[in-house]
Amino acid sequence: MKQVFDALERHAHSRPDAIAFEDDSGQISWRELSERVENLACVLDDITGPVAIGLAGGIDYVVADLAATLSGKRQVPLPFFFSTAQNAHVLMDAKVGCVITNTPELFSALPHLNLLSPVAPAAPAAAPSTGRGLRAYNGGAERIIYTSGSSGTPKGVVLGDRQLQASISALSQVIAADE
Repeated sequence: MKQVFDALERHAHSRPDAIAFEDDSGQISWRELSERVENLACVLDDITGPVAIGLAGGIDYVVADLAATLSGKRQVPLPFFFSTAQNAHVLMDAKVGCVITNTPELFSALPHLNLLSPVAPAAPAAAPSTGRGLRAYNGGAERIIYTSGSSGTPKGVVLGDRQLQASISALSQVIAADE
């Protein structure tokens, strides 16, 4: 994952206003993406345990995924096609205590969960002119990917840094990744 964060940092400095991602609700520049990822990662630093991502996709999902990874969290993407019962099983099985979501009403039946917005407040006191960018990625992030399983009870598999790095390297070669 280090190469992903290195590229994000590089683009945030060399082409800050260029569009990094676009979805149905808008677009985000490399600078904005870098800032949002760092701000949410700072919030996640204070969270213990696995963090679920309860977002359907798009820019907010990209921010949440990168922030959880940067902060070294074990993250659990909640499949949007799972039933409420299946997602409840995933949350309990993975021992999730925090969900990043922009639809908190979906989790109102689970008051013990800490719900976070994918748009974290700006980090205090560090203006862009200070040269502050993304912190270094120190590794340790994991993902638990759940499938519905043939029995209907979701089953998860943990993907660690090595598996993620191997996937990124292989994909990068296949698509001939560049700017």
